[in-house]
Amino acid sequence: MVDRATNACLCCGASLASKRADARHCSEKCRNKSYYQETKEAQNAHSRAWAQANPEKVRATKRRSAERHPDNDKKRYARLKANPERRAAQQARQHKHYEEHREEYLKRAKSVQERFPTRGYSYRHGCNWDDLIAELWEAQDGMCYLCEEALNPDKNLAVHLDHDHRCCGTNRSCPKCRRGLACMRCNNLIGRVHDDPDFLRRIADNLEVARTLVQERMKEADLIERGVLFDLDESA
Repeated sequence: MVDRATNACLCCGASLASKRADARHCSEKCRNKSYYQETKEAQNAHSRAWAQANPEKVRATKRRSAERHPDNDKKRYARLKANPERRAAQQARQHKHYEEHREEYLKRAKSVQERFPTRGYSYRHGCNWDDLIAELWEAQDGMCYLCEEALNPDKNLAVHLDHDHRCCGTNRSCPKCRRGLACMRCNNLIGRVHDDPDFLRRIADNLEVARTLVQERMKEADLIERGVLFDLDESA
């Protein structure tokens, strides 16, 4: 009930025009606002329960909203960036909420990872990861584009999307810098030599010479052990 001594709205504190003894608000807007504040927790709990029971509808709604308003995220970020104090306050609230619900966040992240194992790759590389890998796999006939040996998709971390790090950095790629699917051995090799083909050529040339010399020494040692080689002057 309104304190008739002050005759003020419970929401905004404005003077009440109504003379009714049970009047509580100065307008319908204030009445709706007060009702929301009073039932906020119950409404949020109901919304969360509905969202958990209807995940497909939630995703469809988010997808339609993103299609109708493609720049909403950019606009929201721009507003926050233009107001550092508001942005810092939001980050503090998010951090506090995360610390209070850390186990719930980790459990949810693990669940999403199990349901959508390639979702992170799709986000970082700006494409549908499964479709991209299937397209490159077909184009390369399931072979590593560097060593031209068969790739093994069943082996953990055996297939890598190789790209030029000068363009998008380490964990991202785009159609301009993607070079193809590579096996783990080749991907690690070119990464260690910083994608320098001249360095690899020098290694290959010197390795070939060294292998030839070692092969000759091994062959000579084998002949000596079998008594094939001997000193001709002593035999005379």
